[in-house]
Amino acid sequence: QKVAFLGHPRITGMTGLLNSAEVKVDTTVLPAKISAMTAEQFTTMVSKILGEYHLNSNGTSMPDTFVIPTADYLGLGVPYTSDYPNISRLQFLLDLFRGMTANPNFRILPLSYAEATRNASAGLNKNRYVLYKNDPETLAMNIPVDITVLNPGTTNNFQFSQVAYGQYSGVLIPRKREVIYFDAQS
Repeated sequence: QKVAFLGHPRITGMTGLLNSAEVKVDTTVLPAKISAMTAEQFTTMVSKILGEYHLNSNGTSMPDTFVIPTADYLGLGVPYTSDYPNISRLQFLLDLFRGMTANPNFRILPLSYAEATRNASAGLNKNRYVLYKNDPETLAMNIPVDITVLNPGTTNNFQFSQVAYGQYSGVLIPRKREVIYFDAQS
């Protein structure tokens, strides 16, 4: 899991979903965690986030997945505003994304590795939000050689040993413009 989201710490260039150097990072749209925003900040963020993605993709793509830190996701159960106590911020965001992208399958997913405390070991140390198109042509993590376990053997006719091998990659993002990072300022 850690390699899939943060890359491999000892292999240069093997990045994960959250830390590709080739993906644009926006630090202006999220002035704070979504669950901690004031109503005005939330409304402003909502009005800008899809526009930033659209601009980043040169108007050629719409996202279908929004990954956010788990702690923030769990805080989105609060009402959208005091004027609308019957709809949560999570439901409002989900309805907005589904309506604006014309995709009823749009998903908002929690990810603990997106939290600053969890990704600090990889040098990120940011609450990172990722808006992307979940398509194998946009991003993928390959396993070119599946784990293969060879037959057990013994060198002393008493103790058995067994060898296994496999291969995997970091997250490959061939269509970098269909992925955008948003970092919360606080």
